[in-house]
Amino acid sequence: MAYLTTLSPQHRHILATALAADPLRKSNFTDMFPFPDQAAGWERLFQRNDVMPFLCTADHDPAVFHWGHDIGETATGMYAWIGTYVLPAFRGKACGHMRQATFDTMVQYFKTQGIEQLFGAVRITNHAARKYARKMGWKPIGLYRDWGIFGGELDDAEIFVLRLQDQALAWVVAEERALASRERAL
Repeated sequence: MAYLTTLSPQHRHILATALAADPLRKSNFTDMFPFPDQAAGWERLFQRNDVMPFLCTADHDPAVFHWGHDIGETATGMYAWIGTYVLPAFRGKACGHMRQATFDTMVQYFKTQGIEQLFGAVRITNHAARKYARKMGWKPIGLYRDWGIFGGELDDAEIFVLRLQDQALAWVVAEERALASRERAL
C-alpha cells in the first residue's frame, strides 16, 4: 500500500472513470458536490485547490480515495467534510484491514495539515456506508432531515463526527450545507 496526497494524471483518470461509471454514485453522493457525469468533469474536480485528496493505492492501482472538501476555519480551528470512495474491487470484508489503515492514515494526514475537526454525512438509505463509517471510527450524532439532494431527490442524512467534542460545530456547518443544497435545487 502507498498513500498519495497528490494525484498523478493516471490516478485521476482511473478514479474519474470509475466514479463516473459507478451505478452507486448518484444514489450515494449528494448532487451539491459537483459530480459531473463525464470523467473529464471528475478530472477538473481533482485539480481544484479546495479539495484535499488522499489516495491509497494497492500495487499502484487506486483502491480507497478520501478527500476533504468544504474546508473552513472557526475560532476552534480548521474543519473539513470528508468524502470517501472505495473502488469496487476493494469493497467487501477481504479488504477491511486495508480500508481501516487507510482511514487512520488519512486522519493523521489531515491533522498534520491543521484540520482536526472532521465531519461526514451519509444518505440515510446507504446502509453499507453508514456501517462502514462506524467501523472506521466515525461517531453518529444524529439524523438531519432533508439534508441534501441525492440523485435529484431531497433526502435525509446521518451526520458523523470523528470527535464528539466537535458535534456542535458539525450541526452548524451541516445546516450551512443543507441550506446551500436546497438553494441550488430551486
